[in-house]
Amino acid sequence: MSLNPEYDDNYKDFLLSPQFELASTDDDDEDFNYATNVMEYANEYCEEEEEIDVEGVEMDQSPKSGPHQQNLAELLAIQPISTADRLAAYSEMQLVKPLRSLKNSRAKKQKNEKETADKECSSSSSTARTVVPKILAGTPSDKSSEESPQLRHWKNADRSDALFCATCQQCFRSQVVYTLHQKRHDKGLEIPIPNFLCPMPGCNVRCDCQATVNKHVQDRHNRGDLVIEHFSFTSWTEFERWKDNLEDSTSSRFVHSSGKPCTLGKTRRLSCFFSRRNDSYKRPARGIRSKLSRKQESTCTAHMSVKDIFGEISVRACLTHCGHESAHLQKLPLSTVIKREIAELLVQGLNEEEIVRNLKQASNQNDRRFYIQPYEVRNILNKIIKNQLFRREKRQEETVATEETKPERIKEEVPPAVANEEVV
Repeated sequence: MSLNPEYDDNYKDFLLSPQFELASTDDDDEDFNYATNVMEYANEYCEEEEEIDVEGVEMDQSPKSGPHQQNLAELLAIQPISTADRLAAYSEMQLVKPLRSLKNSRAKKQKNEKETADKECSSSSSTARTVVPKILAGTPSDKSSEESPQLRHWKNADRSDALFCATCQQCFRSQVVYTLHQKRHDKGLEIPIPNFLCPMPGCNVRCDCQATVNKHVQDRHNRGDLVIEHFSFTSWTEFERWKDNLEDSTSSRFVHSSGKPCTLGKTRRLSCFFSRRNDSYKRPARGIRSKLSRKQESTCTAHMSVKDIFGEISVRACLTHCGHESAHLQKLPLSTVIKREIAELLVQGLNEEEIVRNLKQASNQNDRRFYIQPYEVRNILNKIIKNQLFRREKRQEETVATEETKPERIKEEVPPAVANEEVV
């Protein structure tokens, strides 16, 4: 069953008639009334002119072909088009940002291709045998396949480009930080002064982090001995013992500078004792007797980064010092090993003068024992006495607390009536 062309012409005339012209209004009731009138008119026209029972017509019996449906099929026809043609036809699509970074996707693709090539090379060489050395505690460790990506990123954290700004004599670790610094120059904003000063004499370059200092000294001052070493230990006690022996053998001292918790455990940063990181805070002098600070104005290249991962200690360290030579040795605090030696001599009954004389005779000018002073021995003696008094007081408090918790003893007393009786 098909409709004649007159129906289409009359329907068009009806839509274009002023009686049913759609007014530009926001009222939903008028739109609903208009749609109802259109439907009633179409039903009346079909029943009168074409003698079609509109209510009895099912959906499957509706006409499947017609001029208006053919035009609709032509409009809805899907034509294949490439992305380049679509961008050429609709230039505004180039302004839409992609959901994922193209740089990251390319990097991941290159990484996957490299891993695939490495696997193919390893599988092709069947005669070659790879031996992974066992990492001992306290020895430099290499990258292994068992390391997590977070730990591998932490081991490579000391990388810096040391980009130099000739205007303000400052170095920055990456291109992003350097670009932000140049924008502050262009806008005429105030430039913050970094806290890390180069330790080499005559150099006033300031850096934004410890890694930038090491990179600057290595490149600009030709110090090729600044090497990052990796160590691993099974416990924190083992790491402390290794650090004490290192400080005693190299006449150095590493102090805690910062730390933070992380997903794998906690991280601590240790810097050289003579490094000065912050010039904004200076403790004011107290009293008449004031001593100058033992720290230098620059930043030493020696540092440690310790990561505690569920009891396993990983250390990333640079053990080469710059900026302070043997002249600063007498300003260095006593190490734990030297303090133990002095404590043993005090227990044996030696006085301050004898201990100072014995230690100076048994050492040379490159040893901290050679510059020991009587007041340092006296300080250790006072700490020993204070510790003994503290232990004695604590022991007495524990004894009193134990006696108070004991049940009271029942005293066996003789009744007075029995005591007054005379024995016959």
